[in-house]
Amino acid sequence: MGNTGGCNCSAGPTPPERQRLDADASGAQLPSLDTWEFNALDLNPEQLGVASLVLLQAFFWGCGGADPEVLPCFICAIRDGYLPNPYHNFAHAVDVLQTVIRLGKFMPWEELISPAARFALLVAALSHDIGHPGFSNVYLVDVRDEMASRYNDVSPLENMHCSRLFEIVQQSQCSVLAHLSRRELAHVRKNIIDAILHTDAANHSYVTAALEMVYRENAGVFDASKDGKGLTMEQVDILSTDENRALVSRAMLAGADVTNQAKPWSVAYAWATLLRQELTAQGDRERQLGLAVLPMTDRNALGFAEAHIGYLHTTVAPFLSAEARLFHAWQELTATLAVNIREWGTRLSKETEVGQSCDSRIELMCDMLTNLRTSPIEEKKVQAPPGPPDPVPVEESSPLLAAKKEPRPSVDSQEEAGGPVTEPCSEPSCPEGPPQPFVREIRRWREASAASSGQQRELVLLYVVSDDIVTQSPSGQPVLFRYTIQAENSGTSPSSPTNGEAPQPTDLEHLSKAASQGQAALPAPMPGAAATAAQPPTAA
Repeated sequence: MGNTGGCNCSAGPTPPERQRLDADASGAQLPSLDTWEFNALDLNPEQLGVASLVLLQAFFWGCGGADPEVLPCFICAIRDGYLPNPYHNFAHAVDVLQTVIRLGKFMPWEELISPAARFALLVAALSHDIGHPGFSNVYLVDVRDEMASRYNDVSPLENMHCSRLFEIVQQSQCSVLAHLSRRELAHVRKNIIDAILHTDAANHSYVTAALEMVYRENAGVFDASKDGKGLTMEQVDILSTDENRALVSRAMLAGADVTNQAKPWSVAYAWATLLRQELTAQGDRERQLGLAVLPMTDRNALGFAEAHIGYLHTTVAPFLSAEARLFHAWQELTATLAVNIREWGTRLSKETEVGQSCDSRIELMCDMLTNLRTSPIEEKKVQAPPGPPDPVPVEESSPLLAAKKEPRPSVDSQEEAGGPVTEPCSEPSCPEGPPQPFVREIRRWREASAASSGQQRELVLLYVVSDDIVTQSPSGQPVLFRYTIQAENSGTSPSSPTNGEAPQPTDLEHLSKAASQGQAALPAPMPGAAATAAQPPTAA
């Protein structure tokens, strides 16, 4: 479905337009690239190419690149591979490239990532959506697109982006990685593929959970740095493991992919408008094909502000807050995102003719983004079922493991280290008591109900990480759960008895509806309906 046009440099002499990319060719002075106010949407295609060259050139030289013609040719080939979608276009690629560099500058990434790995991550940033057809992975799977079949329905877009990138890099006049040793090339290729695969929205939760795990295991170390001027030696040591270096690369690229919403309002709103256009165009196509239309793509289901607040609530705010807990220099972005979220709340009140306070998600997100030393608000506390099954071993290479767990330090060891002494609370209701599962909504969708013609039901996929509850028994069968919804504020739904009886078990359909109104709670899971664990991404 994508544009198959790549770089034609190997067919003959380099075309004149690929021999030189400079400010003169753009026809206008480039704006400052070293600011969060940079807006790639203000540039024409030639200027975007020049901006890419300016951004990449020092990193190319810094890792040993020397051929002055290779980098311009590569940039033009990547630019030609993007389609003129409203959102997933070359301007988006340049925006992500510039954002990754800014994030790295403020980290600073020199202490964690080698010059070759830094350049490779920037190559991934510029290429991460090449050939994007303007439709999501869900759509491609639903219509049984050739791309989805080729990659077995697993991140088909992201696998295609990786493949297209390396097809271009293998061409001699676009070979921006050719100067690397065989060992370095194998390493950066693996890192590029891993980072791009984690830009799949379905995999964002893995990165968020891994970031939260690193923070929780080392909260004292990361909270101790208050100046926001880089990383301490202790933080560098924690993040320097192979697993955490990979996590940092994933977080930088996937975070930059959504950070346009944490830039000044005029920039954020422009990108949000384009995203809305692309999503609703997909929804229109889904309706024409008789497919189930997701709320986010249905222009008739949700207003602009309401739909976008849902996107910020489920994806952007949790991701960026998890990043900012580890990298305090990035907290300027979370502060700007909180300001933008309040503006979206104001616009929602005009759409719905109700007050901003009626949508609890606004305050939840703002609290999440400003109180970064507290645990994520999206956690819902549940208790383990009696007699938990034996734990299932998890491979150390799993993307869920960002840091290996160490025993909780004793009071004596805390005193010896000179740090604050914290006594664990034994009360089950205490937030500092026994560890609680990490629960986040990943996706919700509608499908026709088999029981009643013309009716639909709404389903929700939850992502759960827990030290105490596993998702499979030793025999490999799913562990079954059933959830209940508190009767308070839930009307006359099946989970809200009116005769004083205990709440009755309900399915994920009712849970989803209540959660969308800020009314859901997750009490103790009981044997019943199945809960399925998401699977980690696979490489192309």
